[in-house]
Amino acid sequence: MKHNFVSDKVRLTLMLAAVIALCTAFATAQTAGESSTSTTVTHIMGLEGVHNNTNGKLTVSASGLQFASSAGTGDVSIASIRDIFVGSEDRQVGGVPMMMGKAAIPYSGGRVISLFSHKKYDSLVVEYTDANGGLHGAIFRIARGQGWEYRKELVAKGAKASPVAEIDKPATQEVKNESK
Repeated sequence: MKHNFVSDKVRLTLMLAAVIALCTAFATAQTAGESSTSTTVTHIMGLEGVHNNTNGKLTVSASGLQFASSAGTGDVSIASIRDIFVGSEDRQVGGVPMMMGKAAIPYSGGRVISLFSHKKYDSLVVEYTDANGGLHGAIFRIARGQGWEYRKELVAKGAKASPVAEIDKPATQEVKNESK
Protein backbone atom coordinates (compact mmCIF):
# COMPACT_ATOMS: atom_id res chain seq x y z
CA MET A 1 0.00 0.00 0.00
CA LYS A 2 1.50 3.29 -1.10
CA HIS A 3 0.83 6.50 0.83
CA ASN A 4 0.75 9.88 -0.76
CA PHE A 5 2.54 12.04 1.83
CA VAL A 6 1.80 15.30 0.02
CA SER A 7 -1.95 14.82 0.23
CA ASP A 8 -1.63 13.77 3.90
CA LYS A 9 0.20 17.04 4.66
CA VAL A 10 -2.41 19.04 2.78
CA ARG A 11 -5.22 17.27 4.66
CA LEU A 12 -3.50 17.88 7.99
CA THR A 13 -2.96 21.56 7.18
CA LEU A 14 -6.61 21.99 6.15
CA MET A 15 -7.79 20.22 9.30
CA LEU A 16 -5.63 22.48 11.51
CA ALA A 17 -6.90 25.56 9.67
CA ALA A 18 -10.49 24.44 10.33
CA VAL A 19 -9.78 23.92 14.04
CA ILE A 20 -8.19 27.36 14.31
CA ALA A 21 -11.11 28.94 12.46
CA LEU A 22 -13.51 27.35 14.96
CA CYS A 23 -11.40 28.56 17.92
CA THR A 24 -11.31 32.07 16.46
CA ALA A 25 -15.08 32.08 15.96
CA PHE A 26 -15.60 30.87 19.54
CA ALA A 27 -13.26 33.55 20.95
CA THR A 28 -14.93 36.26 18.88
CA ALA A 29 -18.37 35.17 20.08
CA GLN A 30 -17.23 35.34 23.69
CA THR A 31 -15.75 38.84 23.37
CA ALA A 32 -18.73 40.16 21.37
CA GLY A 33 -20.93 39.68 24.42
CA GLU A 34 -18.57 41.72 26.61
CA SER A 35 -18.76 44.90 24.56
CA SER A 36 -22.51 44.88 23.86
CA THR A 37 -23.32 47.78 26.23
CA SER A 38 -21.22 50.88 26.66
CA THR A 39 -21.91 51.22 30.39
CA THR A 40 -20.65 47.76 31.38
CA VAL A 41 -17.01 48.09 32.38
CA THR A 42 -14.37 46.21 34.33
CA HIS A 43 -13.02 47.81 37.49
CA ILE A 44 -9.33 46.89 37.40
CA MET A 45 -8.39 48.40 40.76
CA GLY A 46 -8.55 51.48 42.96
CA LEU A 47 -12.05 51.90 44.40
CA GLU A 48 -12.64 51.15 48.07
CA GLY A 49 -15.24 48.47 48.71
CA VAL A 50 -14.96 47.00 45.20
CA HIS A 51 -12.91 43.91 44.39
CA ASN A 52 -10.28 44.07 41.65
CA ASN A 53 -11.27 42.83 38.17
CA THR A 54 -15.00 43.18 38.83
CA ASN A 55 -17.52 43.75 36.04
CA GLY A 56 -20.26 46.29 36.69
CA LYS A 57 -21.97 49.45 35.51
CA LEU A 58 -20.20 52.80 35.46
CA THR A 59 -22.41 55.88 35.46
CA VAL A 60 -21.75 59.60 35.54
CA SER A 61 -24.22 61.66 37.56
CA ALA A 62 -24.32 65.24 38.77
CA SER A 63 -22.64 64.20 42.03
CA GLY A 64 -19.87 62.12 40.48
CA LEU A 65 -18.80 58.76 39.11
CA GLN A 66 -20.53 55.64 40.41
CA PHE A 67 -19.52 52.02 39.88
CA ALA A 68 -22.04 49.35 40.86
CA SER A 69 -21.69 45.58 40.73
CA SER A 70 -23.02 42.59 42.62
CA ALA A 71 -19.75 42.49 44.63
CA GLY A 72 -19.90 46.11 45.81
CA THR A 73 -20.22 49.76 44.90
CA GLY A 74 -17.84 52.69 44.75
CA ASP A 75 -18.30 56.44 44.34
CA VAL A 76 -16.00 59.28 43.37
CA SER A 77 -17.37 62.80 43.76
CA ILE A 78 -16.84 65.37 41.03
CA ALA A 79 -15.15 67.78 43.46
CA SER A 80 -12.54 65.18 44.47
CA ILE A 81 -11.41 64.34 40.91
CA ARG A 82 -7.97 65.79 40.22
CA ASP A 83 -7.27 64.33 36.78
CA ILE A 84 -8.64 61.93 34.17
CA PHE A 85 -6.53 59.86 31.80
CA VAL A 86 -7.65 57.78 28.82
CA GLY A 87 -5.53 55.22 26.99
CA SER A 88 -6.06 52.63 24.28
CA GLU A 89 -4.81 49.08 24.65
CA ASP A 90 -5.38 45.62 23.26
CA ARG A 91 -5.19 42.07 24.54
CA GLN A 92 -5.05 38.70 22.91
CA VAL A 93 -8.15 36.51 23.15
CA GLY A 94 -8.65 32.80 22.69
CA GLY A 95 -6.53 31.48 25.55
CA VAL A 96 -4.66 28.19 25.41
CA PRO A 97 -6.64 26.68 22.48
CA MET A 98 -5.73 29.67 20.32
CA MET A 99 -2.06 29.46 21.29
CA MET A 100 -1.94 25.72 20.56
CA GLY A 101 -3.63 26.22 17.20
CA LYS A 102 -1.18 28.96 16.22
CA ALA A 103 1.76 26.78 17.20
CA ALA A 104 0.46 23.88 15.11
CA ILE A 105 0.25 25.77 11.83
CA PRO A 106 3.31 25.05 9.70
CA TYR A 107 5.53 27.62 8.02
CA SER A 108 4.87 30.34 10.64
CA GLY A 109 1.21 30.54 9.62
CA GLY A 110 0.21 31.20 13.22
CA ARG A 111 1.38 34.77 12.88
CA VAL A 112 -1.54 35.45 10.56
CA ILE A 113 -3.99 34.24 13.22
CA SER A 114 -2.38 36.64 15.73
CA LEU A 115 -3.47 39.54 13.56
CA PHE A 116 -7.13 38.69 14.18
CA SER A 117 -7.05 37.45 17.77
CA HIS A 118 -6.75 40.80 19.55
CA LYS A 119 -9.49 42.82 21.26
CA LYS A 120 -9.05 46.56 21.61
CA TYR A 121 -10.35 48.53 24.59
CA ASP A 122 -9.89 51.85 26.41
CA SER A 123 -8.52 52.37 29.88
CA LEU A 124 -10.03 55.13 32.01
CA VAL A 125 -7.95 56.27 34.99
CA VAL A 126 -9.51 58.68 37.50
CA GLU A 127 -7.16 60.34 39.98
CA TYR A 128 -9.02 61.58 43.06
CA THR A 129 -8.58 62.55 46.72
CA ASP A 130 -10.39 61.01 49.67
CA ALA A 131 -11.95 62.83 52.65
CA ASN A 132 -8.56 62.95 54.42
CA GLY A 133 -6.74 64.43 51.42
CA GLY A 134 -5.07 61.16 50.39
CA LEU A 135 -4.45 60.67 46.67
CA HIS A 136 -6.05 57.62 45.00
CA GLY A 137 -6.61 56.32 41.52
CA ALA A 138 -9.27 54.08 39.99
CA ILE A 139 -8.65 52.17 36.76
CA PHE A 140 -11.47 50.95 34.50
CA ARG A 141 -11.43 48.91 31.27
CA ILE A 142 -14.06 50.26 28.88
CA ALA A 143 -15.19 49.35 25.37
CA ARG A 144 -13.16 50.95 22.57
CA GLY A 145 -13.99 54.66 22.10
CA GLN A 146 -16.01 55.02 25.32
CA GLY A 147 -13.14 56.32 27.48
CA TRP A 148 -13.12 59.72 25.81
CA GLU A 149 -16.92 59.96 26.15
CA TYR A 150 -16.70 59.39 29.91
CA ARG A 151 -13.89 61.95 30.17
CA LYS A 152 -15.89 64.57 28.25
CA GLU A 153 -18.96 63.98 30.37
CA LEU A 154 -17.02 64.23 33.64
CA VAL A 155 -15.31 67.46 32.52
CA ALA A 156 -18.68 68.87 31.46
CA LYS A 157 -20.01 68.19 34.99
CA GLY A 158 -17.07 70.10 36.52
CA ALA A 159 -14.33 67.51 37.08
CA LYS A 160 -10.74 68.73 36.80
CA ALA A 161 -8.66 67.25 34.01
CA SER A 162 -5.36 68.26 32.50
CA PRO A 163 -5.65 69.65 29.00
CA VAL A 164 -5.09 67.14 26.24
CA ALA A 165 -3.42 68.23 23.04
CA GLU A 166 -5.45 67.41 19.99
CA ILE A 167 -3.81 64.53 18.25
CA ASP A 168 -3.06 65.51 14.70
CA LYS A 169 -2.48 63.05 11.96
CA PRO A 170 0.95 61.48 12.35
CA ALA A 171 3.53 63.34 10.37
CA THR A 172 4.65 61.06 7.61
CA GLN A 173 7.34 62.18 5.34
CA GLU A 174 7.28 60.85 1.86
CA VAL A 175 10.59 59.44 0.83
CA LYS A 176 11.29 59.67 -2.84
CA ASN A 177 13.90 57.64 -4.57
CA GLU A 178 15.32 60.01 -7.10
CA SER A 179 18.25 59.08 -9.19
CA LYS A 180 20.47 61.95 -10.15
